[in-house]
Amino acid sequence: MQTYVDALFLDPQNVANCVSKGKSERYDCRNHIRVIQPIGDGSKLYLCGTNAHNPRDLVIYLPCSNEHFPGIGDGIAKCPFDPDDNATAVWVEHGNPGGLPGLYSGTVAEFTKADTVIFRTNLYNLTTGASVHPFKRTIKYDSKWLDKPHFVGSYDIGDYVYFFFRESAVEYINCGKNIYSRVARVCKRDTGGKNILNKNWASYLKARLNCSIPGEFPFYFNEIRK
Repeated sequence: MQTYVDALFLDPQNVANCVSKGKSERYDCRNHIRVIQPIGDGSKLYLCGTNAHNPRDLVIYLPCSNEHFPGIGDGIAKCPFDPDDNATAVWVEHGNPGGLPGLYSGTVAEFTKADTVIFRTNLYNLTTGASVHPFKRTIKYDSKWLDKPHFVGSYDIGDYVYFFFRESAVEYINCGKNIYSRVARVCKRDTGGKNILNKNWASYLKARLNCSIPGEFPFYFNEIRK
């Protein structure tokens, strides 16, 4: 049980580093648990917390044991730095390459919030602990993929994982700033692009969600929320 206690409680150095960056010690520099997902038959829980703006994750076994789960520790790109950021995640047990389980997330991947990401963790062989398939993510700093998104949900449906969010509309940029509701989709069996793009999604698609009241001048519900 000591392993889990140590993981859930904050390292004072992390708190000091967080405060030194201008964050509130009593709020921002706490460990806000932002992701809780059951794994497999529900005998394990995946958790990820902000950890004083230094995201960390862990797996809790029910009942508690000292089993090791590979790939756990660094929570960056799995849950947000900031407790107020909108993020989403879903644990996908089946359909991934090699039939290996993994976490899909939509979140902020940098302290500065410049990098937002739709992400799948490395996929591990749970018997040997070896990483079999590297992580997949959206292309970094490319507004055509994601432009300051606020994530509201993610769902494992069939062969795909769907992400719902709102973001700045790059196609509207010449007419001023506007926000669109979006849905994005990735294939669970995606093994990435070629060469330097091997860690980026090859199947990523996104579209505008047309939620509107029809008429000569339709009224669009552009800011999807939880």
